[in-house]
Amino acid sequence: SECSEKEIVAVLGPCAGFAKYEVGAEMRDCFPHGAVFRTDESGRLYLGIRESVASSLVAAGLNPKAIFCSQECTISLPDFHSHRRQGKVAGRNLTFIVA
Repeated sequence: SECSEKEIVAVLGPCAGFAKYEVGAEMRDCFPHGAVFRTDESGRLYLGIRESVASSLVAAGLNPKAIFCSQECTISLPDFHSHRRQGKVAGRNLTFIVA
């Protein structure tokens, strides 16, 4: 069955945090309008994954109050697998959708 944007609740799990997710300038072209980037004082570019996803969900019509974001960073916290932190030996984190 179908539902409207007003009926959807989005929960974004742990991901690479803004302060740790450094990316190359070429990444600006890989993300849709609304992606959130930040440059530090050294000129390094960082991508805000959760901020970008939340922005995309709002642009698609979801109520911002129905978007819940974990603030846990998979790069910083050893409780999560992270290719950025562990390289090729990193495991995988599980994500699921409930309807």
